[in-house]
Amino acid sequence: MKVTVLLFARPREMVGRSRLEINVDESSSPSSVFRDLCARTPALGTLRDGLRCAIDQEYANWDDRLADGSELAFISPIAGG
Repeated sequence: MKVTVLLFARPREMVGRSRLEINVDESSSPSSVFRDLCARTPALGTLRDGLRCAIDQEYANWDDRLADGSELAFISPIAGG
């Protein structure tokens, strides 16, 4: 199945793109997709603890299942007052 991955801030800089269309297994989750991205860009793994994920514009858990056509975003926290 196909999903769209959106990257922002530092992850976008590391990968070199803000949007990826990728094919994944039916059992895929944000965690498994992130692992695949880290295999391509190992330094990305250092950011994992500081990221949140969202599926179809709603915050999600890292082990939630993705569906065909899902939009998966990896979001850095925003600091502010």
